[in-house]
Amino acid sequence: MASKNTGVYSDKAKYTNGYWNKIQYWTTKLNEAVEAGNLRGVDSAHRKLDYFIGREWDTNPKMLG
Repeated sequence: MASKNTGVYSDKAKYTNGYWNKIQYWTTKLNEAVEAGNLRGVDSAHRKLDYFIGREWDTNPKMLG
């Protein structure tokens, strides 16, 4: 019987280097949306940044100090 791929990964496996790359990516997207005057894009990128910054705080206590 073949194993079933559920598509579910743990955060540890998916983001072994933390969330910094995602933070950089969404910061770029935020800046692009600001330059374009795209409020919906700004809002979307801001929400993503808020999420990934929170995850970085939660998973990387070295950043606290």
